[in-house]
Amino acid sequence: MQRLDLKQLLSQKLSPQQIQFIKLLQIPTAELETRIKEEMEMNPALEEGSEEDKERTDDEEDGDNDDDFDADDSLDEDFEEGSSDEAYEGPEDNTGDDGGDLDLDDYLHSDEIAGYKMQGDGPGEEEDRDMPLAGTSTLIDSLLDQLGFLNLDEEQEAIGMQLIGSIDNDGYIRRELSSIANDLAFSQNIEATEPEIEAVLRKIQTFDPAGIGARDLRECLLLQLERHDQDEDFLKYLVMYALNNCKDDLQFLNDMYDKELLQRLNFVVTNSFERLEYTQAVEILKTAKQKFEYPVEWGTDLQSEHERYLVEKHFKKPVILTNYPKHIKAFYMKQNEDGKTVRAMDVLFPGIGEIIGGSQREENYEKLAARIKEMGIHEEELWWYLELRKFGTAPHAGFGLGFERLILFITGMGNIRDVIPFPRFPKSATF
Repeated sequence: MQRLDLKQLLSQKLSPQQIQFIKLLQIPTAELETRIKEEMEMNPALEEGSEEDKERTDDEEDGDNDDDFDADDSLDEDFEEGSSDEAYEGPEDNTGDDGGDLDLDDYLHSDEIAGYKMQGDGPGEEEDRDMPLAGTSTLIDSLLDQLGFLNLDEEQEAIGMQLIGSIDNDGYIRRELSSIANDLAFSQNIEATEPEIEAVLRKIQTFDPAGIGARDLRECLLLQLERHDQDEDFLKYLVMYALNNCKDDLQFLNDMYDKELLQRLNFVVTNSFERLEYTQAVEILKTAKQKFEYPVEWGTDLQSEHERYLVEKHFKKPVILTNYPKHIKAFYMKQNEDGKTVRAMDVLFPGIGEIIGGSQREENYEKLAARIKEMGIHEEELWWYLELRKFGTAPHAGFGLGFERLILFITGMGNIRDVIPFPRFPKSATF
């Protein structure tokens, strides 16, 4: 076999087609006939040719391949004769006196590479490819990482780790704080009071995802409602997208229409939003040195001039107002415990005032029905809405972005009618 390999290397350079033909010749005759019969049974369209056609075809193939396989015939003859390896005389020029090793690089060249290239073909080294490994992180791992960023003492850190370990897979803590205190006392010899555990829990409830560490659904939704960063990130993303993808248009509007447009857009992106309650905003407006067209008192609905003063002159950043008086808001908003305000919020922008409005919805059927009656609304008109509460519902909240107001702000137009994508004129509304 070694002699045969050497003769193939030294005497003949086989093409890929010849190699494939040799592989086909290695199939036993009986197996080949069986395959042909199976193929003909499966495909009746195939017909057996006459013996003369077969002989003529075989003669033609033999004639065509005589020139190409002369060297192969000689190899086969030598192989059939069963000559011993000792009788083989290698080329005098290519082997040393001591029968040295054969250098394959002398016979393999780049021009022998097949026209097609599979992985591993060719004389070059294969490209090293690293197998990517998927990394996974559990919710507990993420919370422990966030705990490490807090400035806690050793005892508070132990309490935090115990609280995180008590969080269920759905993100809730269903164990009583007294039970967690007992665990700390028995397992870690830490005597912590419930208020101390509550204080650490409040810090954990600021972690991501929003609502983590809540003890019931109500607390979970309240934690999410208090987390107004979603609104802030949402608006900043929209403005930043316009700055990155509409540079030429915004520069044109800034040069030809509103010289402060780009400055105003960057003002929103680069500043964090100020958060305060409606009552605090009214006190600021009442003590302002600026004279307003509409006087400000607690309980009055803020006008655009009031909102723009808070954003552009007092805080000099976007503002989020919360806890509005209930009589200036919709009937479906959740009432606070004081009985005077509701859990509503507005996001105020420079130049336009309110751009987002949102609230927590009232989920209690009795309170909602009482509020509808208090506002003088006929219950028959809202029977369908009350049906959503009659059989129970989950605490929930939501907000809405004024799309035309956003386009108004980004383009710097002076009137909202200029950015509405359909014509508006009197008596044109069908519904």
